[in-house]
Amino acid sequence: DGGGDAGSSMVSQTIDTNDYCWFLGQYSSSVTPIITDQSDANGGAFLFTYNSGSESGGCSSEYNNLRTWKPQFICKTGVEWEVPNQVSEEADCVYDIDIYTKYACISAQQSCSLGDDSSGLSGGWI
Repeated sequence: DGGGDAGSSMVSQTIDTNDYCWFLGQYSSSVTPIITDQSDANGGAFLFTYNSGSESGGCSSEYNNLRTWKPQFICKTGVEWEVPNQVSEEADCVYDIDIYTKYACISAQQSCSLGDDSSGLSGGWI
């Protein structure tokens, strides 16, 4: 039989060899991160909350009974991305994951030297 959602989603959950599929979160440009206390000397940690997944009566009422995806991007210098732990379920249908990446590092410095074009960006005037 199967059941669940159809269409596209940023993250989905499947069980029973893909017979069931639920959306955990759909992308929205209106979602802004909060800076969390997981930051280190090199930068920050940014927690996004996508409260836009499948509706379910068994889900946390704090999130309007919707499946919720909460990725946290944590600075790790020199690492493209790394996920050392599995997704955890902090409350019914609320899914957390830590993703370590250099893209969360807010202390990265860029060069703006006129003779240095190693950044890949061209010089110019505005």
